[in-house]
Amino acid sequence: AVNENLGTKADLKLLQAEMKQSFTEANAATKQGFTEAKAATEKVSTETKAATGELRSDIEKALAKSDAANEKRFATLYRYLLGVGASLAVIMITLFLAN
Repeated sequence: AVNENLGTKADLKLLQAEMKQSFTEANAATKQGFTEAKAATEKVSTETKAATGELRSDIEKALAKSDAANEKRFATLYRYLLGVGASLAVIMITLFLAN
């Protein structure tokens, strides 16, 4: 009964070889996992940069359209204010001459 519970040097060497194989496999799986995670991260990074570039381009286009529209509104307002200013000048001259 005592001999059944005792291990031999051969048993220990076999156990050591099995453990070494397990560690080797675990290390390989870990490296594979890191490689896959790195590839996935790089893919997301590339996609994010592309999407950011497209968004930036869309914003710049929108701002350019907005600037053009604002310039048109400004020109209209400027012409209106010139007309109002001219009208006020005529009214003031008329009132001045009436006195």
